[in-house]
Amino acid sequence: MERYRIGLDVGSTTAKMVVLDSEGNTVYTCYRRHQAAVEALLDNFFEELCGRFPGASCTLVMTGSVGLGVAERCGIPFVQEVVAATQCVSRQFPHVSSMIDIGGEDAKVVFLHKDKPADLRMNGNCAGGTGAFIDQMALLLGVPVEEMSDLALQAHTPPGVAFFPRPMCRTSWPKMSTRPMWRLRCSMPWPCRR
Repeated sequence: MERYRIGLDVGSTTAKMVVLDSEGNTVYTCYRRHQAAVEALLDNFFEELCGRFPGASCTLVMTGSVGLGVAERCGIPFVQEVVAATQCVSRQFPHVSSMIDIGGEDAKVVFLHKDKPADLRMNGNCAGGTGAFIDQMALLLGVPVEEMSDLALQAHTPPGVAFFPRPMCRTSWPKMSTRPMWRLRCSMPWPCRR
């Protein structure tokens, strides 16, 4: 019987799952927004797993800001998300010297070193440049979030970004985007100016 390892990350806005076989190969991944219906989404995830891997044996580890509470209630092992990502990147991509983790409500940069502990930088109280901000901008633009990075790569003159907090961007964007020469000035994770 094949034995699988499952990593489940339930964050503030999304849930992600990866299934590895006994050799460490990725055999299944899933990424969904949970819309605060975490229990229903997890039920769906596990129904899918049972259908794809009937009768399989597995181990499960959780991470994520919402995953912590789920893990505690269900007695599932928990690993903090940045620790898990840092361990994975260090193991699978030893040549990488930094990692950016864009979460739903914050963003982190981890500087990886071979001879000393990793160094972590995190944005403060400002959520500009995070997953939720990107989702909101995609919604306002009427573009699927999966296409945002392709659109950004097509930009000839990127807008100035760094002066106003995220809530102002959300309220100002609809007005600014109708002007021919709009200049969007939203906050990015480092530094957050008000």
